[in-house]
Amino acid sequence: MKTIENNKLIAKFMGDDFHERSTTSISSMQVKYVPHLSELKYHSSWDWLIPVIKKIDSYANEEMMDKYRFIWNIPIHNDISEVYNQVVEFIEKEYENSLEEKADSDISIMKDEGLM
Repeated sequence: MKTIENNKLIAKFMGDDFHERSTTSISSMQVKYVPHLSELKYHSSWDWLIPVIKKIDSYANEEMMDKYRFIWNIPIHNDISEVYNQVVEFIEKEYENSLEEKADSDISIMKDEGLM
């Protein structure tokens, strides 16, 4: 169960679509398969996890990189679970905290401008 919740967290971070049940999204331009939560493979596939690492890399500062060094220092013999756990911890602690701080800042700006 924890793996599904962690994969859901990563999918949200990546902006990926997923559903509680498998479905196909049809628009006038394309057909897009939207996976079920149990089909997310961030925990078991480097092909799924590497784009997450790239997104974290574009977001993280030096302090974060040092703290979560397993994300960037991936020896070829590393078990994917070590890196996956670091990715989940990063998203839970660093990314979500920064979103809360940004929301607080936005609210403060709106109050200062008399919008609230």
